Amino acid sequence: MIRRPPRSTQGVSSAASDVYKRQAKYSFAKRFEGGPGLVHGGILSAALDDMMGYSTVIHNIFSVTANLSVNFLKPTPVEKEFELFAWVKEVNNKKVYTEAIIQLGEEIHVEAHGMFIDLGLDAAEFFAPDKNYP
Repeated sequence: MIRRPPRSTQGVSSAASDVYKRQAKYSFAKRFEGGPGLVHGGILSAALDDMMGYSTVIHNIFSVTANLSVNFLKPTPVEKEFELFAWVKEVNNKKVYTEAIIQLGEEIHVEAHGMFIDLGLDAAEFFAPDKNYP
């Protein structure tokens, strides 16, 4: 089971510190409903995949998902504000291992592990603020 990374950076690798952890708050609208009153698992998976992918960019790694594993620990109701966290756990050559959670208060509802492949591109250039995006 994944535990939320510590808030202190003391004794923790920089990959799990607050500096490198991505956080978002999000309320899943009713249109994302799967079962009655609950967010569809595919939506939750996509949200964590996106968060973990973005967590690699902070390390200036432009990557794509190679593997995604998601565990649904508790039902996730629509129209409640959740916190999403993602971080890079390890980089091993071109393989980038990530983790993410969706939580409400102190309760983790969804956890994910991902493996991303570094494409060898400069993420800082690709996501340049002055780039003319389509």
